[in-house]
Amino acid sequence: MSVYPWQQNAWQLLQQSRARQSLAHAFIVSGVQGLGLFEFSQQLSAWLLCQQPSQQGACTVCKSCQLWAAQSHPDYRLLEQLTDEKTAKTSQVIKVDQVRQLIDFLNKSAQLNGYRVAVIHRAETLNINAANSLLKTLEEAGSQTAIILLTESPLMLLPTIRSRCQQITFNVPNSAQSEAWLQSQLSSQFDAKLLLALSEGAPLSALALPQTAWFMARQTLLQNILEVIQKKHSALQMSQQWQKQLKAEELLTA
Repeated sequence: MSVYPWQQNAWQLLQQSRARQSLAHAFIVSGVQGLGLFEFSQQLSAWLLCQQPSQQGACTVCKSCQLWAAQSHPDYRLLEQLTDEKTAKTSQVIKVDQVRQLIDFLNKSAQLNGYRVAVIHRAETLNINAANSLLKTLEEAGSQTAIILLTESPLMLLPTIRSRCQQITFNVPNSAQSEAWLQSQLSSQFDAKLLLALSEGAPLSALALPQTAWFMARQTLLQNILEVIQKKHSALQMSQQWQKQLKAEELLTA
């Protein structure tokens, strides 16, 4: 898998920086939900870890790529909010102890003699102590260390963190690019333009939309309204049917 079309410009800039041996060691990747921030971080991580990288990305066949595909690469870490196994509740913050463990990992030599890569998912949830403990590592990371912070809210990060990272910002792509990509991923029964309008232009959110319960309910509701207009069913019949099937808030959402 390569990066998405709306990510190509950023990808090319990273390629050029690496070719000049001037690639940054810390990045903030930001944008609204549905633009593939995490997916981009995974492509970038695999590419940095790959032993035979090309301009397209990781080679997928070297030892590093095989470990990556098996989700067991020793030189990669994902940091995110912890979920309690007993209660299944997810912490609202990333804690300082988690960051300290990550710093210990980054300070060690890479097992495959290449990059060490860390991705911090929802970096805006770093608590103040965790964020402050990360500053020195962001400032002094080695030449083959990459720290990738993902966030939908970059202004919630400390200014001192933002100033130490290269900013990679993804905006909602133009409608022509979004529609062309989305239609190529969908069966012909779905209208890409409609899905994008319902997803505020975010292509991945639009792609996932047909599988959501509220969208399916919306489609059924619209079909039922059409049947009432065509006098195939009475409005009373449809009303009674929907009262049985959906809660009031689901009807409002649909």
